[in-house]
Formats: sequence, structure tokens, C-alpha cells
Amino acid sequence: MEVQPELTSEEVLFKGRAFSVIERSFEVRGRRISYDVVRRRPAVVIMPLDGGTVYMIKQFRGSIGKWLWEFPAGTLEEGEDPRSCALRELEEETGLKAGRLEELGKFFASPGYTDEVLYSYLATDLEVGESELEEDEILKVFRFPLREVVQMTIRGEIEDSKTLATLALFLIKRVDPSEALQLLMR
Repeated sequence: MEVQPELTSEEVLFKGRAFSVIERSFEVRGRRISYDVVRRRPAVVIMPLDGGTVYMIKQFRGSIGKWLWEFPAGTLEEGEDPRSCALRELEEETGLKAGRLEELGKFFASPGYTDEVLYSYLATDLEVGESELEEDEILKVFRFPLREVVQMTIRGEIEDSKTLATLALFLIKRVDPSEALQLLMR
């Protein structure tokens, strides 16, 4: 039988610009258990696909001090819905406008320490425009055949979890199994 822990308290330990750290305490079978949690607003990740071509960004991530291959992504503004955020972030980071946006799914970024949820989208019917990067964004936009993106994943060149999860959701939900196998063949 599953025991549902009862939330007994939440205390803000740190409040920053992008996230907060809170201590959440639960009562479980007469014992108090506490967790440190990084609280962050929901985010979106977008896989821009034009025919068989995928747009990706190579972005410098200061937290790890290296460049990562990623799909465009961003955090929801206060009161913003995920779909609107996806359209906004896609255009800001790549200059692309999506004629069609399909939700692929949602998932937790890393539930062992954060409550951040991400919404994955597939953007198609793309129109090229100008990007409007925020001052802390250091990135470049690239185009690859879908097969190459899958091969980059197999070779371990794509290390960003939200990109890997979105690609997996796309392959599972949108690609015929026999075609997916062909994409995965080296």
C-alpha cells in the first residue's frame, strides 16, 4: 500500500532572479523528512522541423562552462501559457515563426532536486525571420538533417536532457516505427 506523505511545511532558503531554493518537509509514518528543492517556473522546448531538416542551437551554458547542442527553449513569463511561450521563444532565439505548433508532451526536468516542468513542442510550417536574443544568451543557429541529429545523439554529442527528451517524444509519437529504426541505424 502506498503511503501518501503529508506536506507539513515549506520554507524559502534562497530567492534569486531565476529560481528559489526551498525546504519542503513531509510527515511519513510519524517521521519528518525534508527535501531541498529548486523551485523554477515552467519552461518550453521546441523542435523546429522543416521537412527533414531540424533547426538546432549551439548555446554557451555558463553553469557548466561549455557549449551545448540544444533545441530552442525558454521559461514561461508570469501568467504566460506554454504555447504562447513556445512561439515567442522560437522566434526570439532562432527568428523562426511556426505556422503549426504541436505539443509532444511534458516532463519534469530533474525531479530529484527541482519541480521544474517542461512542455515539448514540434514546430512546423516555418517562416524565417530575425532573432532577438536576450543579453545573456550566447548562441548560434544551425540546420541539420533529422538523421544527423539522431546520429549526433548516438555519438553522445547532444548532452542536453530537454533536447534528448523532446527528440525521444518526437520519434515515439510522430515517426513510423520502421522509419525510426532506419534513423537509428548507423
